[in-house]
Amino acid sequence: MPSQPLPIFALSFVIFPGERIPFRIYEPRYKTMIEDCLDESGERGRREFGVLFATEKDNAEVGCCVHLNRVLRRYPDGSLDILATGTRRFYVQEFVPGTVYPQALVHFYDDEVFPDGRLANVASSLHTKLIELTTDKVEVPLFEAHDLVSFLLGHNAGLTDVERQELLEMRSERMRLEFLIAFYRRSIPRAIHNKDLKERILLNGHLRMIKAAPW
Repeated sequence: MPSQPLPIFALSFVIFPGERIPFRIYEPRYKTMIEDCLDESGERGRREFGVLFATEKDNAEVGCCVHLNRVLRRYPDGSLDILATGTRRFYVQEFVPGTVYPQALVHFYDDEVFPDGRLANVASSLHTKLIELTTDKVEVPLFEAHDLVSFLLGHNAGLTDVERQELLEMRSERMRLEFLIAFYRRSIPRAIHNKDLKERILLNGHLRMIKAAPW
């Protein structure tokens, strides 16, 4: 358990460990949270915060911490564009009441086991094929010597947010790779005509105006 509550950013989007993503902070409580997580320069992070997938109907219990790499831009109204990188996963134990922005006591966790490279090779080959069928604007990630190939591939695999959350919660790299392989085999035959899939893939690395959760 951390020595202090973890700031929680409840979003309509799922972030993976190792994933770098720029997004805009515009809601007052989350602007306060970001300022609290910055160092004395006000440009780089000194403290992690957690990103938790939330919808109007349900809130996830497993999320991913992020490190704030730097502030990209500040706006006159106090909004910020930031660049952040996913770090470690966590499980919410309980929320802390009466705080300016959401905070929670959490338990951090990692994988149980790592597989051999066979599934990683299969998943990466299918990923490459899917990218080639859908767009020529997204680079296929280099996966060699990467501990968590599944999260690297999942970043721009075209998964829905619900599927991304399912992948995030899995505690085995083997399970995640098998999940992705099944996804690719379903998606590749209809990839050329799947507009939604193409749009999700193209979101890779672009600034997101992410909707904050209503709580």
